[in-house]
Amino acid sequence: LCAIEFFWRGIKLYSANSQTQMRAKDKKNSTATEALCAATTTAALQKYRLARPMCGACPSFGKRWACPPFDAQNAPNFETRKYANLAAVKIKPSNPQLAPKEIIDQARETIDEIFYGIEKLLPNATLALAGSCLCPHADKCPRTRGAPCARPDKMRASLEAANYDVVKIAKDILQTDILWQTAGKQPPYFTLAYCVFADIEAPEKIAAALAENLEGCNAKILGGQQRPQ
Repeated sequence: LCAIEFFWRGIKLYSANSQTQMRAKDKKNSTATEALCAATTTAALQKYRLARPMCGACPSFGKRWACPPFDAQNAPNFETRKYANLAAVKIKPSNPQLAPKEIIDQARETIDEIFYGIEKLLPNATLALAGSCLCPHADKCPRTRGAPCARPDKMRASLEAANYDVVKIAKDILQTDILWQTAGKQPPYFTLAYCVFADIEAPEKIAAALAENLEGCNAKILGGQQRPQ
């Protein structure tokens, strides 16, 4: 086996980050139950591009380096890659008293690390995270005072920040719906939408990494293939 295939078959992507794993195990605010993986060309994904960002009303708009509006230096360069490797990770809440943001951020502590690992292994890859920064400096991001990003190694934009309609992408390509809390009631699951833009198609590799690192997660490659839990 070549080195990359050996990695995908058994090496834990975030084993060095034991503190992140420990926090996830202790809190148990949610469980990753399913991951849906698919690939399309970046050119084909452009039909989901909006003229204006969906997150214009967000309080973080213009206040975090991972959020729009972007200038030439910090704009995501997703379109320079050939393929968009998409993944929707469904997380089931286990504590009805918690706010959605707390549930999602806790789940992302682990899942983001998996995708950072995937990004490093795919050729010429760049990652779109499932939301804005989880950086400890995010609430007082240096952008607000004209200073550079404090964690450029972790700073990634989301699909929404790059003006992509994630709701339609999830429905059309990943064959799932993005649900929200309504009338104070949590939905059956929350969906975290990631994309690894790269010069190769890699849904099988992404599904393998998620199945390996998320206990009990049923990772599917849309089109019929499935990774064992």
